[in-house]
Amino acid sequence: MVRDPRPRLVLAASLVLALALAVLHPLIDPDEGRNAEVAREMARDGDLIVPHLAGLPYLDKPPLLFALGAGAIALLGPTPLAVRLPSMIGALAVLGLLGWLARRRGDADGGAWPMALTAAAPLFAALSAYVIFDMVLAACVTAVWVLLADELEHGPGRSRRGLMHLAVALGREAIVRGYST
Repeated sequence: MVRDPRPRLVLAASLVLALALAVLHPLIDPDEGRNAEVAREMARDGDLIVPHLAGLPYLDKPPLLFALGAGAIALLGPTPLAVRLPSMIGALAVLGLLGWLARRRGDADGGAWPMALTAAAPLFAALSAYVIFDMVLAACVTAVWVLLADELEHGPGRSRRGLMHLAVALGREAIVRGYST
């Protein structure tokens, strides 16, 4: 069976574009600059629990994105790509979850079209290369819905429920604290 190459081409082009945005563009103030600085201070100080900005506790946002950015800074150095990496990984998680669900539901093309169309959406591509909480939260929400859809089709499962609870726990802080300010 010959698979349609178009969705894979769209997906590859979209991912290259998002990577180019992440690598070639400087951080955009105020959000990216502030979030990158908090992650840089976390990496410098080694405190992954309490975010700091200009040496003062920065409790307006949850620490997960900052801690992930600090880990990327420890690996790649203080570069725009490093602090954008958590958003990029969140975007890849969303695409992977969509593909996984499509394959579980019998999509012979492996979920290529749902992944390609999502990746090609301009806002998705832009947010996947931007240092804000949206893509990490999107990955958590997508995980819950994808796992719920799978559970409704295949019945309850202990590991699936555990993953749903983990996604809710990780996404909860971004919703309650990250978007309430």
